Amino acid sequence: MIESVNDELKNFCQIQHTIHRNFFNWAINLLSGSVAFPFFLSENYSMM
Repeated sequence: MIESVNDELKNFCQIQHTIHRNFFNWAINLLSGSVAFPFFLSENYSMM
């Protein structure tokens, strides 16, 4: 379950691997991907 959510965030919301970034950039990156994720879901369901 966790891996599938991570795959969705990486593929659809372009969350990058953040090992070389500081904590603030990681948090902003994760927050922006989490906010964008429901919009991608609604687009995918409307196309069906």
